[in-house]
Amino acid sequence: MELRTPPRWPRHRPLGGLALAALLALATPSRAAAQEPAPAPEMSWYGYGPLAIDSAAMLVALVGLANIKPCNPPDPCPNNTEGRAWLAIAGGSYLLAGPLIHLRHGHDARAAYSLLARAAPLLGTLLVSDRAAKPIVLWGTIGAIILDDGFVAHEPRPPAAVSVVPMVDPVGRGGGLALAGGF
Repeated sequence: MELRTPPRWPRHRPLGGLALAALLALATPSRAAAQEPAPAPEMSWYGYGPLAIDSAAMLVALVGLANIKPCNPPDPCPNNTEGRAWLAIAGGSYLLAGPLIHLRHGHDARAAYSLLARAAPLLGTLLVSDRAAKPIVLWGTIGAIILDDGFVAHEPRPPAAVSVVPMVDPVGRGGGLALAGGF
């Protein structure tokens, strides 16, 4: 029995394989070049609703703060129920208006973010002294309003819908076509 040695590959063969692979790569169009990126959708801002409610809530909070009278230690503390009621209305409006409007627009995650962002300054005051709580509430509330109403309250603009509707006027015995649309 005779043993045969395997044939030796010519030295140019690996380079030929690389050249063939490079030629195939250049000949086939890449998917990235064939597909152009889709244009970004036109965005619509719906933050005017929460911004109006937040502005009203801040005015109501100022009314509430104006109706709270300071407590003097030798004298009994005044009954501040009116001022506290105004502050409760302002706080409830501030906390819930943004998330409810996000839910109305179908954005569940944005509603949860809005509630957390709005509650964070109020919850943060529980961790600090009374002196530090006032700036945290003020600037944290303003920051949450700017973030939520200014940056989060955007959604893709729905396409404009235009339709032609037939109209009949039985009194004047007329009719026609009306153009109706939503923009």
